[in-house]
Amino acid sequence: NQVYVADNIKEVIPEFLMMLRGVIDCPDLPLNVSRSFLQTDREIQKIPSYITRKVADRLVGMKKNEQETYESYWSDIHTFVKFGCLRDEKFYDRVKDALIFKVAGGGFTTLPEYLEDAKERHENVVYYINDEHGQAPYIKMFEDAGLKAITLDTPIDPHFISFLEMKNEGARFTRVDSELPEDLKGEGTMEENTLEVVKKAFQRATGKEKMEVKSQALKQSDTAAVAQVNEFLRRNDEMRATGGGMPWMGMDFMDNAIELVVNPTSPVIQKIAALEEAGDSEPKVNELCMQVYDLARLTAGLLKPEDMADFIARTGGMLNKSVQ
Repeated sequence: NQVYVADNIKEVIPEFLMMLRGVIDCPDLPLNVSRSFLQTDREIQKIPSYITRKVADRLVGMKKNEQETYESYWSDIHTFVKFGCLRDEKFYDRVKDALIFKVAGGGFTTLPEYLEDAKERHENVVYYINDEHGQAPYIKMFEDAGLKAITLDTPIDPHFISFLEMKNEGARFTRVDSELPEDLKGEGTMEENTLEVVKKAFQRATGKEKMEVKSQALKQSDTAAVAQVNEFLRRNDEMRATGGGMPWMGMDFMDNAIELVVNPTSPVIQKIAALEEAGDSEPKVNELCMQVYDLARLTAGLLKPEDMADFIARTGGMLNKSVQ
């Protein structure tokens, strides 16, 4: 009846749709809109569900009929859409076909499309990045191998990833620095005795006697090593950090949880093994091991700020030696 009631009724607008701007015109809305009435009136309780359904229908319609426009909006709305999926499973059921993901390097994909491509490679893993600049070397390796990695770089994404894994049986999300796809692995092996020698060299140089060191050939022989952290442990740490308070593990734990994968086809790793076996170049071996270790951590976004100064100083020293 064109009667103004209120400009903000939290009980009517779902929390994840608070960014919406507009007018709700409801003939059945009574003038007596006390909080207790809002919580008990059945007609009022239908309004949030109706709004949610209309928004979901609009998103699906845009995805289907206005693809380019929808993609241009996605960076502004995706956090709210993901939050809505986590808060209201009915909303997720309606918009799941409209969920898109930015592909590192350009373009968008949907989860079904990505999983279909993975199925052709006999995988069910969805690889993702959360730092486009810091993880650029991984992105380059993926692109060279014809693989895709999607971008999930907001605080809500660790929670949303776990939700998607629950809703899509068999799907598994893994950050690019947590697990190497088969397509990135090369040919070549390291003898067990040689690996043990290299392992002890890295453990001594880094001061981490329990650090896990494994051998895996990479197609890119100029990559000496990659640093990996278990996906479950790291994601759980991120989820606890965004849930309020301090993370239960933190960077110190993550630093100690690093698994170093050395590339046996790398000339640098081969040099480390040869020098260590000779037994008369410990300072040189330590320097090379620390440089490889810090480069691997830097690429994975795991190099601690307090270690950056040592890394830069060591790099400068090695450059000076190379021109003498």
